[in-house]
Amino acid sequence: MTTLSPEIEQAARALGQALRANPATQAYLEVEQRVAADPEAAALEKELYATYEALIARQQKGEQIARDEVQAFYALRDRFFSHPLVQERESALQPVKSLFIEAAVELSAPLGADYTKLAQKG
Repeated sequence: MTTLSPEIEQAARALGQALRANPATQAYLEVEQRVAADPEAAALEKELYATYEALIARQQKGEQIARDEVQAFYALRDRFFSHPLVQERESALQPVKSLFIEAAVELSAPLGADYTKLAQKG
């Protein structure tokens, strides 16, 4: 693991705090909590990702996934993403993505390198 200088660590913490305090991030986190607290949305999300992981694992083992199982997965995905709270969460995520892209651009200029590529290597 790379050791950061205290100045860089402090700057990174300040950036993280600023990003978290941004109204777009706060709006996303609020609706994310509401999705997690909603029994129907939470159960659908849990089922969706468990099904996805199981299908991927089977496929990676070389198993051919039956068409009806794939269609059932897509139906579950559509049910989940049609849930009003999930739609609200997805809408709230877009400004957060823009915020983080903007932050990455701002970091890249002084570094003289693409921050997102540097971050992926870390």
